[in-house]
Amino acid sequence: MEQIDAQQPGTQLLDTRQVSSRELLKDQKELLIVHNEQLYRLRETRNGKLILTK
Repeated sequence: MEQIDAQQPGTQLLDTRQVSSRELLKDQKELLIVHNEQLYRLRETRNGKLILTK
């Protein structure tokens, strides 16, 4: 897994909220997200990657 160093110059993550995908998905493989009245699907693949589709 790629780690991001929020202390490194050039990154703007110091004030950005961070949530683990495990916390978002719980024990499910997908999550529906409503954004600007549009429905998106966040899905974990068999290879452990995340895909966000509209």
